[in-house]
Amino acid sequence: MGFAGEVSRREVTWEKVERIRSGLSGLGDVRPGIERHAVLADHLLELGELEQALLDAQLAKEGRERWTSLSTRLAKLTVAVAEAFHLSYRHRGAPPSFDGVRSKAAPLREALRGLRDLRGVGVPEDFRVTVPAGFADGGLYPETFLEAAGRLRLPVDAPWRGELRVLGVRGAGSVLAALVAAAGRAGVTATVRPSGVPPVVNLTGRTAWRLTEGAGAEALWAVVDEGPDATGASFGAVADWLEDWGIRRESLVFFPAHPGELGPEALDRHRARWAAARRLTVSFDELFLGPAAVWPLEQWVEDLTGRIDGPAEDVGGGRWREVLLPAGSARPPVHPGRERRKFLVRAGGARWLLKFAGFGRLGREKLERSIALAAAGLGPRVAGLRHGFLVMPWLERARPLPFASFDRRLLIEKVAGYVAFRATRFRAHPEVAGASPAALLENAVAQARSALGAEMAERLHAWRDRLPDLEAMARPVFTDNRMHAWEWLVTRDGRIVKTDAVDHSTGTDPVGAQDPAWDLAGALVELGLEGGEESHFLGSAARRGVRPIPSQVSFYKATYLADQMGRYLAAAREPGVDPEESERLRRAGEGYGERLRRALSE
Repeated sequence: MGFAGEVSRREVTWEKVERIRSGLSGLGDVRPGIERHAVLADHLLELGELEQALLDAQLAKEGRERWTSLSTRLAKLTVAVAEAFHLSYRHRGAPPSFDGVRSKAAPLREALRGLRDLRGVGVPEDFRVTVPAGFADGGLYPETFLEAAGRLRLPVDAPWRGELRVLGVRGAGSVLAALVAAAGRAGVTATVRPSGVPPVVNLTGRTAWRLTEGAGAEALWAVVDEGPDATGASFGAVADWLEDWGIRRESLVFFPAHPGELGPEALDRHRARWAAARRLTVSFDELFLGPAAVWPLEQWVEDLTGRIDGPAEDVGGGRWREVLLPAGSARPPVHPGRERRKFLVRAGGARWLLKFAGFGRLGREKLERSIALAAAGLGPRVAGLRHGFLVMPWLERARPLPFASFDRRLLIEKVAGYVAFRATRFRAHPEVAGASPAALLENAVAQARSALGAEMAERLHAWRDRLPDLEAMARPVFTDNRMHAWEWLVTRDGRIVKTDAVDHSTGTDPVGAQDPAWDLAGALVELGLEGGEESHFLGSAARRGVRPIPSQVSFYKATYLADQMGRYLAAAREPGVDPEESERLRRAGEGYGERLRRALSE
């Protein structure tokens, strides 16, 4: 992709603090079990957002990391809630009790005091929150870091008995470092934000001394983040800083989100250290799936589905095609590494789909949109949300459009009504709007130059003079952004419903919330609406209040084609993609490229 996306929003500091405080205080009113545990997880992640934002603001103001009263209080506060979450996980969401030595409610009481004490350290009135990708749509479960940290003191060559000190990389690392500290009983916990190219940790003087003072030779240093990405730069920058301050390489242990190696872009120093270092990871499957599961996923949803018959079936990574599509039929391309977790379970003879939607506010907003779409007859029914997963009945004997019989005129009316419904009901605040027309065009030019050559890229440049008008006309809504034919199902009673409809403009996808014309253009491309069908479709949308001018539709169609071309071609080149899937992706990307070439040549 030629541009990056993230989930971000501006929040008022004390409104967020009060929301966390109220939520933690009200845990006693939440049903014990997965629902209570999920609420505690949501507030832990909100607290991580708060810590991240406030310390990033302090870094921007000071120009370097400093250990301040704010740093101290935020670290203690986040670790306290992480301890409460750890207890909740160990006791399967049971309320805290007295264990004969110390009340298990103590971490929550400490956290509530910490929230109150934040008023004494001079925090900004508002800030911008950035939601880490793993929590937004990557299916990163905080419990996996608790389990990994619990294995820290297990024998490797010899049992480790020294002090633990934890450094997290701000972002997801704000929460993950607190979890490692809670489960590993750390003596010191801090977070940093590496910056620059290559990134370095701007942490010197008194703060560095505060973190390293008194650390004996037996101390172990944990570096925690949600990566690594291809470069492993965030882990590398923190480890470089520790080594530069005299910490032995043998004293480092890494807590990543996955067990993979660093990519070819990593520095040689980082790759060599990573290969030799102790790394502790625990997978989602290990904790929640199979006969040895610590807290089986099936148990999370039985209050919605009824008693589950047998283990969950993993249909993520494109495996849903084997269940949904007729045997022997052509498979649409998927990018397995970027698909959300999906599972099928059976209960009472029926099947249910569990799909990861995200934690906290993101998950709740997707639940609300799913309910609204179902009530309007535009999407499948949804039963609820359980710790990040939307739960909905599987549509038995439904088939995607390419494998079903249907009335084309009915489809056109349905899709036009769908786009109009989203335009009316799912309006996005300008602050959370996705890529601007200028950014869409910049991406399209880069993708066209790479795949089609300089001449095609230059033809896209003709839109630059129209960007001010396109910017003025844009009315962002939470668009679907996935209008592909296989995303539309024809049910056994002949209804047409849209699936996978709540994720792609609210996650870390860079396109994000767009003007409804983006979905109109996507439908024209993906459903093959041309000539009279195109006129019928745009006229039907206009009668429902969605009236883009022709130049808008043409612009979004061109930038959509370039975006899809770039996505599929990039996915086809990624290491680790199955050769057969890579070929599907390549063919799809080239198909979009040929359609873009034709559109630019007209």
